[in-house]
Amino acid sequence: TGLDVLAQWLSGATITEDAVRDERGVVLDEWRLRDQTLDGRRYADLLGLFLAGSGYDGRQPIGEEDAIRFMEADVLRRFYDTWYRPDNAAVAVVGAMDMDRVEDMIRERFEDLEPRADAGTRPDLTPGPFVVPHTLVTEDPDAAGTVAELTWPLATGGSGGVRALQERIELQAAFSVLANRLGDDLARGQADFTAADAGNNSFVR
Repeated sequence: TGLDVLAQWLSGATITEDAVRDERGVVLDEWRLRDQTLDGRRYADLLGLFLAGSGYDGRQPIGEEDAIRFMEADVLRRFYDTWYRPDNAAVAVVGAMDMDRVEDMIRERFEDLEPRADAGTRPDLTPGPFVVPHTLVTEDPDAAGTVAELTWPLATGGSGGVRALQERIELQAAFSVLANRLGDDLARGQADFTAADAGNNSFVR
C-alpha cells in the first residue's frame, strides 16, 4: 500500500480547481500559525539573516499570504508536472523483508512511469559564504524576555574526511566550553541571564 501511495503521489495527482480552492483555507491557517506568532516572526527574521542573497531568500516552503490566497490549479499542475518526475525520485524501503520481492514491487509500480513535461532548469541554491560579521536586532511585542545568540556559520560543501570531522568537533567543543562557563556564572549568581546553551542551528552548517 505504501508503494502504491508513493507511485500515485509521483504520477497521479489530479490537482483540481475545487481541491485547490478547498485547500486554500487550510494552508492559510498553516501560514498564520507559522508567521503570525512570536516564533514564526523570529524564524522569518533568522531566515532573512542567514539566507539573504541565496536562492532561498524570501521563499519559505508554503509561500506568503498572497501567493496562497490567489494560487490557481494550473500553476500547481505545471510545477507538479515539471518537478514530480521519475528522474527526480528515489524510493527507499527499510525493514526485514524479502528484498527481491520488494524490488519487483518497486519496478512494477515505477519502472514504466514517464515524465509529463520537460525537466526544469535546476537553480544553484547554495548559500554564499559569510565573509563579514552580520548582526540582527529585532523587537516583538509578544516577547517575554531577551535572547542573544552567537552563530558561527561553517562553509557549505567542501571536503569531508577526518579533518572536516575534527573541525566540527572543535567548533562544538568551543561553544560547549563557552556555554559551560556562562552556566557556571549563572550557578554562582553572577549572571544577569537565566540560561546559556550551545547547539546546532538548522539554517546553516
